[in-house]
Amino acid sequence: MLMVNQLAGFGARRPSAGGGGGSDPYFANVVLLLGFEGTNGATSTTDESPSAHSPITFGGNAQIDTSTAAVTSSTSCLVLDTSGDYVSIPDSIDWKLASSNSDQYTIEFWFNPHGNVGGGSWLFGHGDFGDWGWDIDHTQSSGATSALSFNYSSNGSSRTTHDFLNLTISLDTWHFVAISKNSSGKIRAWLDGTLLGSYTPADSSINNSTKALEIGRFIGVTNANSRLDEIRITKGVCRYDVDTSITVPTAAFPRS
Repeated sequence: MLMVNQLAGFGARRPSAGGGGGSDPYFANVVLLLGFEGTNGATSTTDESPSAHSPITFGGNAQIDTSTAAVTSSTSCLVLDTSGDYVSIPDSIDWKLASSNSDQYTIEFWFNPHGNVGGGSWLFGHGDFGDWGWDIDHTQSSGATSALSFNYSSNGSSRTTHDFLNLTISLDTWHFVAISKNSSGKIRAWLDGTLLGSYTPADSSINNSTKALEIGRFIGVTNANSRLDEIRITKGVCRYDVDTSITVPTAAFPRS
């Protein structure tokens, strides 16, 4: 297990990365784009990426919430309250983010934790026991003391875990997370624009799991106590290939 720097907030995007608003020069590479727009209490949403994945299934009490949103141009978000809540999207080759060390990707999203979650909660990812792919976990211990982890498996049977510990992640506050991998196999993570750390593993390829991509559920456990908004996965592009802070978007990601 590799421990990386402490995190405090996410960063700024390069203008060419296609941040909030405007148009995105890499839109053709976007394989998932969930803005969770809809009426309060709705239990459906649309993948606005070119892949247009469907069906998107809401489980438990997962629903659209219009009381808050991550950015000013968004009017709602997804809310999960730990009591069986999850969102599931069928398996796709799109979720196999890297077949080799040179394959690039970028994962970005906003989340708003509501309560303490000890032991880690699965925000979203692809895989399950014996068929691991990748996932992003969040732990909230007390107050704003938190941790994030990015995990992936190259062989499907064991996971490589990269922890970002002793973070300050305030409850009931929106936080922007970005994870990128460049063509040299270097993986970086940012919180609210601040670089948390980087690592270049010997093998950064990811197993082609046959499981669904799920939000809020992992190995049958639904313990995410959080709101999520503007989830974007870009395959084949490292949007943030810098060892510095990045710019936090203030508007919804481009839809074209």
